[in-house]
Amino acid sequence: MKKVNVRIVENSRLARLAGWKLQTNRCAMVLGEHILLHGITKQEILEDISLLRHEVCHVLQWKRMGYLRFLFLFMVVFPIRLPQKPS
Repeated sequence: MKKVNVRIVENSRLARLAGWKLQTNRCAMVLGEHILLHGITKQEILEDISLLRHEVCHVLQWKRMGYLRFLFLFMVVFPIRLPQKPS
């Protein structure tokens, strides 16, 4: 398995803005090697292996595609929502 270095950033304003656009209060997004979070903690994403792997896949896609293509595809073409946390 390939080692991937990422930095996880909690309470990201950019992730909050993306969550607003997606009409959700939980958002994880990738910007380069950074996983930006809003409404979800670093501990929660580290415990949710499937979500963490999903975001790491986006980090790898970002590296492979480059900034412009990735941003276009994932901010314009493929926006998705995280499941809402049960009340």
